[in-house]
Amino acid sequence: MINGVYLSTMGAMAQVSRHGMIANNLANANTPGFKPETPTFRKVLAESMLQSGWRPEINEKLVKTGGGVWMNSTDTIFTTGALRQTDNPLNVAIIDNNGFFEVEKNGEKYLTRDGAFTLDKDGNLTMADGSTKVLDEGGNPINLNGEEGRIHIGNDGVIKNEDNGAVIAKLSLVKADDLTKVEKVGDNLFNPKDAKITSAQITVNSGAIEGSAVNPIREMVAMIEATRAYQANMKFITIQDETLGRTVSTVGAVR
Repeated sequence: MINGVYLSTMGAMAQVSRHGMIANNLANANTPGFKPETPTFRKVLAESMLQSGWRPEINEKLVKTGGGVWMNSTDTIFTTGALRQTDNPLNVAIIDNNGFFEVEKNGEKYLTRDGAFTLDKDGNLTMADGSTKVLDEGGNPINLNGEEGRIHIGNDGVIKNEDNGAVIAKLSLVKADDLTKVEKVGDNLFNPKDAKITSAQITVNSGAIEGSAVNPIREMVAMIEATRAYQANMKFITIQDETLGRTVSTVGAVR
């Protein structure tokens, strides 16, 4: 019975993690360029304590119990969100699934799909937070000081002055060779980590942004499933605890 309590506890803990991930997806249903996450699970084999290749980050007692399930990894779904026309000349949407903008935050380079760009007080092209700077193909922040209201971003990412056609800069557009190696780090940013990043000819739409790839209906269904699975595990824990209590009382009453 103690073993059953441990197994139900693992199941409940796995559903809590899943529920949190789904809630985060739903919270970003309207975030430009957001990519939802999905969990993968694996069985904890009875002989897991003997397996040297994998250890779930849970209580050691639960591991030694054997059996049960645990969240193995988190996968990001890199599907393209629906395009939304904004007619804002600073907004840009990437068409390719594995294309990214290069940006810089706190001196570190990151990737993003969020093209809802704006200008800071110094005329730098930034993400909506006003501090993450958008980079050109040379790896430098793009400055449009004095060009406000007169720029056009072409389908190739080239930024021009609409009045005289002069080229101001070109967005750094890159591709990752392996999206499974790209790590989500928050603030709608990705760390390329071990993925090979190369400059590429990527088609963009100006005056539009890529919507979130989250499907709210699918996420709500998944949340209901996770909630019911959690409740079932907690009910099993209660039943097993009551059974254990009755067993102890019965054995203790034997003379």
